[in-house]
Amino acid sequence: MKNIKVLSAVTAEIEKTQGGYTFEFGALWDVENEPAKNFVQEIEYKFGNKAKTYGFLQETSGSETVPNILKGFTRGPLTNFKDMSSRMMARLRRALKAQGRGNTSMGHIVFMHYLNDEEIQGVGRLMIVMVDKKDVFDFSESLVPTQFKSIDTDKLRQAVLYDLELFDAVYPDGIDDAQERAYLWFISGSSKGGFFKEAFGTSTVIENNVSVNNVFSAIEGFAEKLGLRPTQVGLLKECVEDLISEKGGKQISVASISRCVKNNLPASLDVKDDDFTDYINSSGFKISEIFDVTDSQLKKVSNIEGNKGQEYSYRVKKSVIASVEEKGRGVRYDTAKRMLYLEVVDDKVHAEFIKAIEENKQESLSL
Repeated sequence: MKNIKVLSAVTAEIEKTQGGYTFEFGALWDVENEPAKNFVQEIEYKFGNKAKTYGFLQETSGSETVPNILKGFTRGPLTNFKDMSSRMMARLRRALKAQGRGNTSMGHIVFMHYLNDEEIQGVGRLMIVMVDKKDVFDFSESLVPTQFKSIDTDKLRQAVLYDLELFDAVYPDGIDDAQERAYLWFISGSSKGGFFKEAFGTSTVIENNVSVNNVFSAIEGFAEKLGLRPTQVGLLKECVEDLISEKGGKQISVASISRCVKNNLPASLDVKDDDFTDYINSSGFKISEIFDVTDSQLKKVSNIEGNKGQEYSYRVKKSVIASVEEKGRGVRYDTAKRMLYLEVVDDKVHAEFIKAIEENKQESLSL
């Protein structure tokens, strides 16, 4: 578990009234308080190991938009934490009022600003978590945690994390030019209300091809960790390609990919359904929890395509390519000569190749 340096934290309690919603902040936490430190440390760790959606903030000029609130915080005195939290809560209240929530109990919103052990200095990270009092910790009257409980992230209502260092470096260009540098991470948890997403700007997610690219990179890393042979790695990639293809462009989840990987591993390995998911999250691969992939996106990721002028073109699945030394493989590539060798299994096509060779030989002799 990473070491965490908590810079600031505060809890807001939000309630429904006849006129809409009201919120009230408690006291700023004593960041040296053990329950407070333990909470931030464990929730950062468990957030990092849970399937998420990754995204960016849309460029906008409004003074009370999320990007401008964050810019005012990161580029001004970091003592403005309470002001930033209040402006964010005002956005949440407006989103709640716009969508309506009936008589649902709202619970608490916790704001945490911290550095982890990878960040010696800088502006750090901001995490905003919606929790139920009974599920996470006990509050004092001033809304400061008094007793820490082990956190079950499945019970988190919703949570968003902003990597403020990346945000400062990337915004507003990330949507088109820095897809791999997504600075906004989001989990839906046990609450699916769109108000949280609307309030905290989580609508613009990374492109699907980033997720699918990273899926295959993660398979390679996971396979290396397990000590699998190249043929076994190819089998894993093929099973995931087939799974995505069967979806026909519809949504696919990381959980279903993880099960596919597990089911195509040697039975001798002690691997659980969610081990691949855990590997993705703990290794930092940016793969949205749910994404969709078109057939063309899948082909682009899983195939190598090329041509030599008008003489020929080719498309070969990456998962089946072997070195020229690996006899018996259907597709082999000689890296020194840049020659691609393909097995022809169709008898009719085989005959056509022979005929073409003979015709070209005769043509050459007649010249």
